Amino acid sequence: MRDAAGAVLRTVEEDGHDVSRRRPDGSWRIHIAHAFTVED
Repeated sequence: MRDAAGAVLRTVEEDGHDVSRRRPDGSWRIHIAHAFTVED
């Protein structure tokens, strides 16, 4: 997290999960992305 001047206020560690979906042309694209804060 940064303030308006760009200084770091806090660093947060996160895990995440992405759900991909195949497009009609056969390529893959991220459909939904979720981030979860890691608790100590």
